[in-house]
Amino acid sequence: MAWLTTAIRLAPHALKLGEIAVSALPHLTHRKRAVMPEIPEPPMLPEIIELQSAATQNAKDIRKIAEDLKDALIAIENGGRTMESRFRRLELVSYAALGLSVLAIALTLALWLR
Repeated sequence: MAWLTTAIRLAPHALKLGEIAVSALPHLTHRKRAVMPEIPEPPMLPEIIELQSAATQNAKDIRKIAEDLKDALIAIENGGRTMESRFRRLELVSYAALGLSVLAIALTLALWLR
């Protein structure tokens, strides 16, 4: 009969353990959510919004400058081609003038020595 007195004394504690187990059962049996719970985004501060708009405007300005630089380089390249063709023509004209001057000097010497 000693076990009966021990069981009677432990019964309130066993009932409390049962209540704890019943209340913990939903927490132990439900499926876990995603590995990383969703973290709410912090509120955007006005400074961050201003910096984002400034960065966006800077990117637009840089893109415009790059396009202008590209156009300028194309214009410089075209100008270089034009100048090169003019230089070649000028070179041909100068060689022709040199040839004519040598011919004129030769004729002058031939007429003078006669």
